[in-house]
Amino acid sequence: MRRSAYSDSEIIAMVRDVEAGRPADEMCQTAGITLRTLYRWRRRFGGLKPFAVHALRALEQENYRLKAEAAHRPIKTISTTPSPSRVTMRSDLGGGRVSSGVTSATVVGRYAALRVR
Repeated sequence: MRRSAYSDSEIIAMVRDVEAGRPADEMCQTAGITLRTLYRWRRRFGGLKPFAVHALRALEQENYRLKAEAAHRPIKTISTTPSPSRVTMRSDLGGGRVSSGVTSATVVGRYAALRVR
């Protein structure tokens, strides 16, 4: 993750200055950032207190760590064993072919309906 040139408290101070009435163009020019960056910061940090920003940063780091950990784990496959329930076709609602013996039966037909017992 790329580090910002500004700390969280500096970003909050810039956002608050703009919210207080300082022109955004002037703030961007003095800080050396683009207007888009300022609006992104305002969307992300606007209305937050400094302690809430630190908590947000800690949660983002934990989320990043957990995603990296989950990416390295093998994916467990779920077995699709046939269930003892019987799958039948409702004849009153129209025709359709049903492949029975599997819990998630494949239904072919426009208005095919299933009744699982």
